[in-house]
Amino acid sequence: MVPRDLGNRAEFMVTLFSKGGCLFLAAAMSVSPKAMAWALTGAIHTKPVGHKQAVRLKAELIEVRVIVTDWQGQPVGDLKKEDFELLENGRPREIAFFSVERMESRSERAIEPGRDRIRPAEIPARVIVLFVDTLHLSFSSLARARQALRTFIEEQVSERDFVALVATGGAFGLAGECASHRRVLLYAIERLTPWEQGIYTSGYTPYLAAMVDRGDRDALRLASRIVAAEEGIADPAYVRSKARMILNEAAWRRKATLSLLEAVAKQVAEMPGQRIIVLISDGFTLMDIGGRLATDELNRAIGRAVRSGVTIYSLQGRGLEPNHRYGQEELENGLNALARDTGGRAFFNTNDLNAALQQVLEDTRTYYVLGYYSGEDTDTRFRRITVRVKGRPEYRVRAPKGYLPVAAKKEPTARSPRQRLFQAIAASLPVTSLGVAVSAEFLESEADDAQVSLFVHLDGTTLTDIVRNGRSLFEVEVVAVIYDHRGKPVTTMAHDVSVFIRPGHVEPAKHNIYHFAQRVALPPGLYHVRVGVREPSTDRMGTAMAWVEVPDLRRKQLTVSGLFLAEWEPEKGLQLPDIMGHTIRRVRRGTDLVYYLMIYNASAPPEELKMRVEIFRGEDRIHESGWMPVSLRMIGRNKKGIEVAERIVWNEAPPGFYELRVTVSAPGSKQMAQRAVVFEVGL
Repeated sequence: MVPRDLGNRAEFMVTLFSKGGCLFLAAAMSVSPKAMAWALTGAIHTKPVGHKQAVRLKAELIEVRVIVTDWQGQPVGDLKKEDFELLENGRPREIAFFSVERMESRSERAIEPGRDRIRPAEIPARVIVLFVDTLHLSFSSLARARQALRTFIEEQVSERDFVALVATGGAFGLAGECASHRRVLLYAIERLTPWEQGIYTSGYTPYLAAMVDRGDRDALRLASRIVAAEEGIADPAYVRSKARMILNEAAWRRKATLSLLEAVAKQVAEMPGQRIIVLISDGFTLMDIGGRLATDELNRAIGRAVRSGVTIYSLQGRGLEPNHRYGQEELENGLNALARDTGGRAFFNTNDLNAALQQVLEDTRTYYVLGYYSGEDTDTRFRRITVRVKGRPEYRVRAPKGYLPVAAKKEPTARSPRQRLFQAIAASLPVTSLGVAVSAEFLESEADDAQVSLFVHLDGTTLTDIVRNGRSLFEVEVVAVIYDHRGKPVTTMAHDVSVFIRPGHVEPAKHNIYHFAQRVALPPGLYHVRVGVREPSTDRMGTAMAWVEVPDLRRKQLTVSGLFLAEWEPEKGLQLPDIMGHTIRRVRRGTDLVYYLMIYNASAPPEELKMRVEIFRGEDRIHESGWMPVSLRMIGRNKKGIEVAERIVWNEAPPGFYELRVTVSAPGSKQMAQRAVVFEVGL
């Protein structure tokens, strides 16, 4: 791979900025079967087969998953219903339902190498949701998690496991096809995109911010030193205001993660067998404004998991790190509570996530299900669950600690099609009748007054063609709602879009990915983008979500824009690559890769500013430019910042998934900015 001159810059810039406002264009989709599109944005709709559902009158049936081990830590699998004692708030409860489930031994669970389908048609014994908290994972943690998940899917799961993938920072929810095909699961794992921003790359941690906001003078002095080193600002007033900003952002990320976890637990309740959520995260703060503990969302997620019979295993992604930040342990409290209070385990301070995932499988090989009715008590306070094995005090019993009852809410009835679409957009899990994905990237330029490029991607295989006035077309309604860090909508956009199809091209048109792009003006802050698409002819819908942060360039901190990719073809010049799903760009083998970004608030001229370009395939770094002056890759400079681009010749790079990372460093300071993007090289 060698750098080449960019060339044909004007065409690329027009495509990126779309100065007229919004675009709707089609791109050929060379390999994207319908199953893959559904897998990346789909939801589990499977109902438990042959599993009797509780008749809920005034009492709720609580199913408690229980794991029993002996003094050596070995599973005990020969207990009977009468061996157990179950209490709620200290009062004995009759066990109305009892079963024991056993998985085969590890050696008997091996899957045929190279086999694509993981799960057969019969009822699964285990439902495993891999819940990857990309909102709270660093670049290095996510890279480690991706590698562990690849091994888990390729080598560790069994024929009786139903596996799904969920990510907090993007759009995919519980994936139906993703749960039965190894290659689609592996594809979805590669789509996990790092979202390392702000509070989780700084020494100014949420815990320290909470202490500053509480008025702790020692904390203020420490925070002032950190901010001075990282940003070159020593103003105490700024340090205090930054504490509020950190806490607001952390609270919203926490709420987003836990509300999605709660929604997943609720939906998994419809599945048979052992229900497991494996949460992979660096952790999240429970601190709120004023230094108060905020546990409402945590308790709701735990309560929902317990009532759904879900066990949560927490895996800390960051592993063993030599550099310890002030208040780092506080980020572990929520992970520990989720696992402990649902009967699972938490794994901390380990670089071997593969071993932790294997331990989850071994831990859940033998378990008991104890069902009891909670009674007609209207008390909504915490209900403590206690499970014992009679006469065997040496046995270790791991079960949920309890739950918070939640009063049933009557959802407002959506009357109009537009109201139903807005209701779907606001839901925690995506609606998947239409294949929809969304991505949003920060980019501030002289071309317009906007700061964010918003892209909506629509899978043509899920669309219905209609005929109007003798012409075939696809017709959809696209609505985007952008929320600020308080969860309040700040911008709503709605467009009716028609895509006309040439005669005889209906079937080819259905195998396209359609892209809707718009530039959006947003003030500095963290934003949650939610998009919904409705097909008026059928009233089918699809929704997706993404996150974007607009930095405050007035603070004069080194910043980079989003990282944009294109292909270079000798005959056609620059071309935008196919976009499959949330963020994956697909480039063709044999074409050159082109990236573009802008650098803001450079404290030195381009000749002194340094940058490094790396390309990874899995954990292997296959290209590294070394630190070089930004001037070598600069294609322009204006009052907004420095434009950087590079054309990289791939020399027949093998098909597969890759990650491009660009790092910019200011000389003589600790300021550093980094962006990354995942892409695929096709055949």
